[in-house]
Amino acid sequence: MIIEEQRTAAHWDLAYRHGAVFEPVTRNEAALFKRSVRTIREANDMRVGCRAVDIGCGTGEWTRALAAMGTEVRGFDFSSVALSKARNLSLGARAGQHPTYERWDVNTDPIPAFLAPNSIDIVTCRLSLSYLDVARFLTDVRRWLAPEGVLHVVTKVAEKLPAAPETGAHQVPHRGLTKDQLSALRQRWRSLDHYRLDADGETIALVLQNPVDSSLA
Repeated sequence: MIIEEQRTAAHWDLAYRHGAVFEPVTRNEAALFKRSVRTIREANDMRVGCRAVDIGCGTGEWTRALAAMGTEVRGFDFSSVALSKARNLSLGARAGQHPTYERWDVNTDPIPAFLAPNSIDIVTCRLSLSYLDVARFLTDVRRWLAPEGVLHVVTKVAEKLPAAPETGAHQVPHRGLTKDQLSALRQRWRSLDHYRLDADGETIALVLQNPVDSSLA
């Protein structure tokens, strides 16, 4: 496990019920993602029918951004309160941009049938990977990804986080991955890229493709 303490669904339900929010998705973040994934897939835009999943989607802000890019996307989270808010916030989406949501505890529940082997083009984890059983999750991701599929991870770098971050009543303090954990995450993928989402590199994105052991996963 990467984290020393698990947060329960009840913890997150209470946090979201009291208005907890993560960092908002900026235009720059969406543009960098689209450019990076587009470059890797050697396409001019998201292809029609591209299937994506957003793991740890919370209230669905990133899930909605993926839907707006033209993907068929499903968000997974284990907080029923967060998912209820996500569904309500998605009601005003344009036709063809409606994501779907499903409750799932990634660490303990059986894998949903939706995540069949070789069926998903893009798996995203935006500020959520540090809460997961990473070794187990990566094994599953390698199985889900279609040929040329992409795992896109946005995470804080633990060494760059303030020792005692000050957060408001409606903010959630972030966990990060250490540099050693990030190095391990990069291993066993034939193609990888990364970029910063802020000037000092506190928040970075990893774009991982073609797992070395995909035939064994």
